[in-house]
Amino acid sequence: GDGDGLDSARRSARGRDVVISSRAAADNAEALLREMWSERDDDDGIGRRNNHRGSGGVLPDVVTYSSVISAYAACLDQPYGTDRAGDLLAELEGLAVREHGESHTTTRSGSDGSGGRHRHGFRPNATVYNTLLQAYANAGDAPAAETVLRSMTEKQSSSLGEGGGGPFQNVRANTRTFNVVLNAWSKSKGGDAGGRASKILDSMEKMEGPQPDIISYNTVLAAWSKSASVDPAGEGGARGRMIVGRDAACEALKLLDRIERRVRPDVISYNTTIAAFANAARHDEEGVSMAKEAEVV
Repeated sequence: GDGDGLDSARRSARGRDVVISSRAAADNAEALLREMWSERDDDDGIGRRNNHRGSGGVLPDVVTYSSVISAYAACLDQPYGTDRAGDLLAELEGLAVREHGESHTTTRSGSDGSGGRHRHGFRPNATVYNTLLQAYANAGDAPAAETVLRSMTEKQSSSLGEGGGGPFQNVRANTRTFNVVLNAWSKSKGGDAGGRASKILDSMEKMEGPQPDIISYNTVLAAWSKSASVDPAGEGGARGRMIVGRDAACEALKLLDRIERRVRPDVISYNTTIAAFANAARHDEEGVSMAKEAEVV
């Protein structure tokens, strides 16, 4: 009745108010960041920035940027929040490169390169990237999350090429980093969830760095289960580029065998694999028999 409609309108209005308030909080955080920058006397670069800090000015560093990025990542107004967080991360990366170049210049000129610099400087770490990754995952934007992961691994390789130094020496993708991206794919709506997550898992196993844990494997199983729910006769299967339906469920079973050889599977591993066959069973009779077979296993 009219009362129900009124209650619904009120709830909708409250929801909008919460989103607006969330965005305003993040915008206020960035406004403070910009206010800190406005205290500079000139635009002569990081060196001048450090001298200004020494004279009593308070200017931002990586912690400041990380906090504002976190505010936008948690913002309920998406994709506005993730867009702003991504822009701020790019800005931070540019500052890190600039700071690194200027510190090398001052060192060659005989200075110690510190210039009164705050100990944090502008060098980003994995936590900053993980925050943005989680925001993309929560927003269901798996491709964007994977792009950030790729950027991290490229920066890590570049740092290793410089003997472990450089402006991105603290950027080290860890198992949690990969798991966040895997989770993003497992929650995506596309039929390519299993295939994309599986490729990331394969790259982890080949790396000398972070190795997959049971959460990694179970998340990829969930991605295959998501792909198994896609009808092979539909658009996804017709394209011929995605492994969906019963084929995806079979990939989940293959992965379960792999898990048993590498780590100890848990009940989630088996339940997710069974769920993959149950999803595939919606599309054909053979899937039903395979689901029963998987349940026995």
